[in-house]
Amino acid sequence: MGLLLRDALGVFDDIQLARSAFGKIELADGEAPSISISHGGSVAVLAVSDVARSVGGPIGVDIEAVDEIVPIAVERMASSRERAWIDAAADSQERAFRLCRVWTRIEAVLKAEGSGFSIDPRKDGLPSGWFTSSVVFGQCVISCAARSMPHIAIEEHAFRVA
Repeated sequence: MGLLLRDALGVFDDIQLARSAFGKIELADGEAPSISISHGGSVAVLAVSDVARSVGGPIGVDIEAVDEIVPIAVERMASSRERAWIDAAADSQERAFRLCRVWTRIEAVLKAEGSGFSIDPRKDGLPSGWFTSSVVFGQCVISCAARSMPHIAIEEHAFRVA
């Protein structure tokens, strides 16, 4: 993650980062755009809001590798409508992708909200006012949450070794 932050945002030192009460990493400059980072399998993702955090531009991102998804965890957090959608999958591969999409959507919203799992999505529901987008990247699903519909652009990155 450090190389991704360095190459994409010029973060060279931990002093440039801050952690929320629930552990979300952000840029320490309060006027900087909101960021969110995640990794799944061998892929790391970074989401950057085009709106400063101080004016309501929080963002959350999550990635999950299909072969690493834990169905029971997703089913415990998913709404009844989401569980029905997962169960309606035509085959096990589609079911795994649906599980990943539900899980990454939940995680992205909770990261954007800044609450982490201090909110129980099944009991409390997800916080309102969030829009999500999801994409498949190889055998992973990436979801992003923001206050306006997020646009996901995939840019593969080769890291420079300093």
